[in-house]
Amino acid sequence: MAAVTLSGTDTIIINTYTLVNLADGNCGNLTFPNKIANAKIGKDGNALIAQNQTGKLAELELRILRGSPDDVFLNGLLNAQVTSFVAFPLLIGQVVKHLSSNSIVGGISTNQSISDAYSLSGGYFSSLVPVIVNPEGDTGQAVSVYKLEWVSALVTVPRTISS
Repeated sequence: MAAVTLSGTDTIIINTYTLVNLADGNCGNLTFPNKIANAKIGKDGNALIAQNQTGKLAELELRILRGSPDDVFLNGLLNAQVTSFVAFPLLIGQVVKHLSSNSIVGGISTNQSISDAYSLSGGYFSSLVPVIVNPEGDTGQAVSVYKLEWVSALVTVPRTISS
């Protein structure tokens, strides 16, 4: 039995705005930089295992076409955070991978559409947008890189896979 997964037309939403002006490469990268649990081994091999709440922190890096409507939208949110940090309403978001799972059994192909969704809340910008000036044609100078952190990526609404 062979299995194939097709991936494409993924969706990234910040607040209620769907991003469509994504750049090249990993234009949306959601990561979890911390471990969700830690362990220590003590005397005679006794083990201590503790849940690590910081493991729920998510980082989302977005590569957006510089000057596009998406860049204008995100820059407006970033400016609101910088202008009045304590008045900034934390962001919500969603990253959805659209997949098709195919199996071939006895020469017959079956296909099942799947959505692999991450719901995000408590979002904020963790850094300012860098700029590149390069007279030698570096295409990276046409990209705005936004770095956001989410304090509640798996707490209230965990990752779901559904058909």
